[in-house]
Amino acid sequence: MEEVFQIGVKALFLDDENKILVLNSNPKEFEFDFPNHWDIPGGRIQKGDSVTDTLERELFEELNLSKKDWEIIRLFDASRSKITVQDKNFKPLFLATFLCRLRIPIDKLKFSSEHLALCWVTIDEAKKLLNVKFSDEFVNKLDSLL
Repeated sequence: MEEVFQIGVKALFLDDENKILVLNSNPKEFEFDFPNHWDIPGGRIQKGDSVTDTLERELFEELNLSKKDWEIIRLFDASRSKITVQDKNFKPLFLATFLCRLRIPIDKLKFSSEHLALCWVTIDEAKKLLNVKFSDEFVNKLDSLL
């Protein structure tokens, strides 16, 4: 049977020390009941938006980044999330994650009320933190960044 998915676009930022930017999601900001978890910046594609439009909107909303502050390097992963999104029904979530580069100093980043914290973590730490939402395929692929 065919499934209908929600599609999310994510930005995977890696710094010069091979650390990954992660955000602690604020459960009060969710439209549905979902526990606090760690994530990377991004969000779901809205009707009429392209992948780039979505990343630009989400990175501005979540981190106050303008397009000149970051760039896409390449597609890193595309896989099904471990979570299901609730709108009128429950729908599986498919995530397209792009490896990105910041063009501004790390200390200039600010996070929105959608999140409780922002931090840079090692790849091993990221694998543990992101394992709640992201597929095992994605989590294991993080090792390829070393």
